[in-house]
Amino acid sequence: MSTSTINLKDKLDGHELDLSLNELSEVPVKELAALPKATHIDLSCNKISSLPSNFATLNHIIRLDLSKNDLKELPHNIGNMTRLQHLDLYGNKLTMLPLTFCRLKNLKWLDLKNNPLEPKLKVVAGDCLDEKQCQQCAKKVVAFMQSIESDLEREKQKRLKEEREREAAKKAAEEKEQERQRKLKKAEKERRKAEQKAQKERIRMQQLEKDLEKEFIDDKQTNGIPPKEEKKKEKGSCLRSFLVTVSLLILSVTGYFIVLCVYMGHKIRSTDDLIYAAEDVWYFSKSKTVLWWLVLTDYCTPLWETSQHVARSTWSVLQNYSTYTWEACGVYTDALKNVLLSGIGKIYEFFREK
Repeated sequence: MSTSTINLKDKLDGHELDLSLNELSEVPVKELAALPKATHIDLSCNKISSLPSNFATLNHIIRLDLSKNDLKELPHNIGNMTRLQHLDLYGNKLTMLPLTFCRLKNLKWLDLKNNPLEPKLKVVAGDCLDEKQCQQCAKKVVAFMQSIESDLEREKQKRLKEEREREAAKKAAEEKEQERQRKLKKAEKERRKAEQKAQKERIRMQQLEKDLEKEFIDDKQTNGIPPKEEKKKEKGSCLRSFLVTVSLLILSVTGYFIVLCVYMGHKIRSTDDLIYAAEDVWYFSKSKTVLWWLVLTDYCTPLWETSQHVARSTWSVLQNYSTYTWEACGVYTDALKNVLLSGIGKIYEFFREK
């Protein structure tokens, strides 16, 4: 039957509104909202399969009978009907109640018989065979739904906590990774900086070597020694030194021989005279050598040690300038040799005349 054909005011008796046995398939929410005096509403024995969400706006209802309908679920916001005290849901197809059912703290009577309730809810609801059991059913079901809501809230808070912890761990891992990346970038920057510094130092040293080499070449050119002939000069200096030493030794021995020949009165006119003079000079020198050695050992050992020390010091100082010194000495080598030979010849002539 359509609700438009029913005059709700004619059905209103004081605070009670009886709409049972009218084969209603839906609840006339707007019409009921217009009758705030109807606090006791009977919608039993109809064909109502669902309640609209705005049904919970009828919060003036105190007693509601929905027994023997086809309800499979209640509105999720039924908890807004806070003035509800009596609720009859006998003979429907309900399996579970909405969580907001726990807000019906004024509910004092509830009947859930003949509904395919879930096992836990069915045990809590009980049999509802009399007034007392229905009162206990209302109290226990509201408490049960409160416990479910609390469990769900705790589970929700637990999930939120785990999610926050995951977010915090993720953020910490990201910060740690960012810190690691910053350290890597800093280390890489320092490494590049060190490489650049080392490269600059290498370039500076190379430039310094080039400048020293250029200065050395310029000095060589200034002193009249071409750079290309420098190695030849160094190689020839050893041979020249050896030849000069041998020449001076020969000249010394020759001069010594001549002086002794003149001193001992030898006149060399033939080979035999030369041999005889040489033997005489040899024995004379041999006899005097021991005496000279003893005298020189006493007086020359301290002098030799001092000279050796001075020579080492002088050599360390003059070593860097040996090339230039030797080249300077080489200029006068030939002249000195000629002077020595000339001097020895004059001495020989002088003693010979005597």
